[in-house]
Amino acid sequence: MNRYYQKITYLRWAYDLTLKAYGGLVRMAAWLGHPKALALVLGRQETMQRLEILGRTQADPPPSTVWFHAASVGEWEQAKPLMQAWRIQHPKGRIVLSLYSPSAYRPGLNAAPADLCLMMLADHREQAEFWLDVLRPYRVFFVKYEYWYHHIRAVQRRKIPLVMVCARLHAHSGVFKPWFRPLWQELARDITMFAVQDRGTHALLTGLGFHRVQWVGDTRYDRVLELSQAPFENSVLESFTEGLHAQNGRVTRPVLVAGSTWDADHRLLVEALQAQRLSALNNAAALVWKLVLVPHEWNEEHRKSLHQMLRNHGSSLKVLFYSEVCEDCSLLDDSQEADVLVVDQTGLLSRMYRMGKAAWIGGGFGAGIHNILEAAVYGLPVAFGPRYQTFPEAVTLVEERMAFPINAQGKQGVMDLLAFLQKAGAYTPDLHQQIKDRIAAESGAVQRILDLTP
Repeated sequence: MNRYYQKITYLRWAYDLTLKAYGGLVRMAAWLGHPKALALVLGRQETMQRLEILGRTQADPPPSTVWFHAASVGEWEQAKPLMQAWRIQHPKGRIVLSLYSPSAYRPGLNAAPADLCLMMLADHREQAEFWLDVLRPYRVFFVKYEYWYHHIRAVQRRKIPLVMVCARLHAHSGVFKPWFRPLWQELARDITMFAVQDRGTHALLTGLGFHRVQWVGDTRYDRVLELSQAPFENSVLESFTEGLHAQNGRVTRPVLVAGSTWDADHRLLVEALQAQRLSALNNAAALVWKLVLVPHEWNEEHRKSLHQMLRNHGSSLKVLFYSEVCEDCSLLDDSQEADVLVVDQTGLLSRMYRMGKAAWIGGGFGAGIHNILEAAVYGLPVAFGPRYQTFPEAVTLVEERMAFPINAQGKQGVMDLLAFLQKAGAYTPDLHQQIKDRIAAESGAVQRILDLTP
């Protein structure tokens, strides 16, 4: 055995031992009641049971199957428009979607247009082989940066075409860490096609000597355009925004839609609204914004934290909760006077942005911002915290003065956010149309991928 293959063998052993140790820690955390660990363990158990039943009951041969894998909600959004287009081209086939994130996967999840939604099994060779034995896909799409060693090698051993959709890498990506890079190179060498979402990834991969690389763009542009064109009616939101859009040609109380927000976002937003409301007491012509607040996660702990923050920093603001208004229709009469509407239900955010004059994208004071395109597709100028540089769509919009980072918290952050709101309130329809046109110009990735994978 030469030195290279010896190194690969040692790295596989280390990889497998690490995954087994991680699996043990997850099971222990689940036993102790950690919600995400418990969801991961239960989701994989349910998936194993469903696969065992499917293996016994499905026709032989099984339906013509294509398998899509996405890590979490963001990558799932990238897969959706491609799955929809695939369904149109292959109406009688079966589409299987796998998800890794416990927050994305739920038992009984309706993941249309997928026919079957499963949680990704642990990356062990025997489980990967079992997965393929049951599902028998003839084509596989992994989204963005999902490199599961044993699953991908099992696909490659069976000579099933595998496309990395909207692939994105940079020089500091985890796959280039010394302990994984040789394993990644082994996978990458036999990947059928890298359909990359940005020019930087294209240059990086071709510079490493890979030839099956094509720039296609980001399918999320196709997805958000589709969502923006779908009809949407919501009595709670319509009541909250009723009569606010224009009086004598002037917006009196514009709406800021804040999506996928965390605690750091909440405090900054509420302090800015509080300051704006107080300053407006001495200026009748001042714009006083209303806020639609859509937290990224919502449970009892988050509810208590938000209530406490509102008491401490937003005592003058009138706050309504979406679920309470839905349960008690009499509260609709109060919604026009409310300053903040907290949306404590999932699945509405991407359509809610159309109600706003501007948007705040959460996560920028943490690991990184969430989906900026869902807001920009409606022509909204957007603001967010400082951690956006790894998102090329955000960088582009910042460079073109269509998006605005707020780099500080505290008093300076409040001042910067108030300055953004002042500018956003004065923007004309021309700028909103320019932002819409900028998003539309980036669409078309789905068709480019289909052209590569007939």
